Amino acid sequence: VVLLVMAVAPGLFTNTDPRACDLNLSRQSPSSEAWFGYDIQGCDVYARTIYGAQASIVVGFASTLFVVILGVLIGMFAGFYGGVTDSILSRLTDIFFGIPLVLGGILLLASFPSGPETPKWGTMGKVSVVLAILGWTSLTRITRSTVIQVKQADYVNAARALGGDAKRILRLHVLPNALAPVIVYATIVLGIFISTEATLS
Repeated sequence: VVLLVMAVAPGLFTNTDPRACDLNLSRQSPSSEAWFGYDIQGCDVYARTIYGAQASIVVGFASTLFVVILGVLIGMFAGFYGGVTDSILSRLTDIFFGIPLVLGGILLLASFPSGPETPKWGTMGKVSVVLAILGWTSLTRITRSTVIQVKQADYVNAARALGGDAKRILRLHVLPNALAPVIVYATIVLGIFISTEATLS
């Protein structure tokens, strides 16, 4: 909660401009004026930490949201329909799974660089999309394996026997019962994306 409030309203935690740097203050130790001291450029590290939380939280949550949507959809269709659909989607997943997250993120972001005129939200959105493009594979595999188990359950067979079509069965029976491991993994990957965003920055 504290980190979310910090990301939404950083002005509540510090009045210092994180971009205001003075080389005369370079590498000064922590004090009552600068709780975390100053970096080599003479910037207040505490102020930069507070304002930097916004980018980390936004990128972390946005990337996780994109990954959950993409991973669940692909994994659900692969696991439910099987056959050729499963083979194609699984091979596509394997291709993306082989790309290292940080290295792939560096290559993609270097291919579409942000300039000084790029708005802050544009840069954060770009990082979120890159992390989502490279980070959905594990969630797809988890969802696929869970859906394969769920679709064999008696209540799914009963829904089929009552004439339920595939879309209705997926929406009302398969998806709700396959979400538990997805939620667990999403909470884990949120922290991974925040640390990856820090690495990429």
